[in-house]
Amino acid sequence: MWVTWHGIRDDGWDAWECTIFRNEGDYLSSHLVVMALGITRHLWGEPTKDGIITYVGKHLRGGCFHAAGLHKAGYSKNGKLLLQLHADRFPPMMQPAENGLLRHEAIVINLTLRE
Repeated sequence: MWVTWHGIRDDGWDAWECTIFRNEGDYLSSHLVVMALGITRHLWGEPTKDGIITYVGKHLRGGCFHAAGLHKAGYSKNGKLLLQLHADRFPPMMQPAENGLLRHEAIVINLTLRE
């Protein structure tokens, strides 16, 4: 499952945010992250100025995100690791298949929150 949102932030980032990622299948998580980034780009267009960010829980190290190209960008107020992929490092747009991976075996959810 991949959930990304973009909305009004109070932390100064102009970024999409991956809020949920979970792999329960046999595919490498880093490959699924890259595919989900490509599909998000296909659905939303060019990434925002700050690309995409995600916070990684204290018990995790974000290995699949690092392998997908995200880099340390700091920490949250409560100590979670903040990872970022700059807009110029995004994978190419990827159209989701009608059948198969990322239509039936994974869920890609993209949310845009506005005032």
